[in-house]
Amino acid sequence: MFNYEIFNSNVEKLQESGSKLLVVSGPTAVGKDTVIKSLPLEGPKRGLNFRAIRNYSTKKPRLEEADNPDYDYLDTVLFREKIAQEALIEYIEYTQGTNTTVLVGTSIEQMIPQRNNEHIVWKVSPNRLLEITSLLSSDGMLPSHIIVPIFLGVSHLSTLYERAKERAGSKEEWLTRLRPNFKQRIADEYAFWKINKNTLRPYVVHNNTHVSDTCAQIITVALNKTGIKV
Repeated sequence: MFNYEIFNSNVEKLQESGSKLLVVSGPTAVGKDTVIKSLPLEGPKRGLNFRAIRNYSTKKPRLEEADNPDYDYLDTVLFREKIAQEALIEYIEYTQGTNTTVLVGTSIEQMIPQRNNEHIVWKVSPNRLLEITSLLSSDGMLPSHIIVPIFLGVSHLSTLYERAKERAGSKEEWLTRLRPNFKQRIADEYAFWKINKNTLRPYVVHNNTHVSDTCAQIITVALNKTGIKV
């Protein structure tokens, strides 16, 4: 579910603060979380301040997230309370494995800049990125000078398989990643990226090299798209 009215009102707050919104997506295992965590560290080298939105999620954290979690983890009851309170800009619900329901969502509070010229980085699903991009191309729907879509990808499907294997933090998670439906999901998302990447040029960034190089590419895209001065 995507609440366009709430989203648009918060985009206006970004504009008032001199901030931009980088909307980042890409296939599973492309390295979205690694890149998003690195942007606040790489930005100051170019005189820019980035803050990554940390979404809510009901899934179990990976072992390597102990000191730097990818999400704010909630149980399902508390997450559904957030939905009922209309405290979320958007959320998705999907099944993980055979019968585990997972909820992931973005709070309104996380979208609001905490200081002037603080650029917000938001991770979304590929379908959500396309939805937001289509609104950007509609006259008056969303301010295109505020929102920068970033579509992360890699050159080869095998790279995604290798990264999925590397980041499995436990035997249980690795067994999940060995399941045919998980590999098929990665293949489907990679195919989706290849089909749609031409639509989203010049906002496609390849994450084939070191994360600092990827961040530099993203910052360059943001500079060219939004006219941020450095």
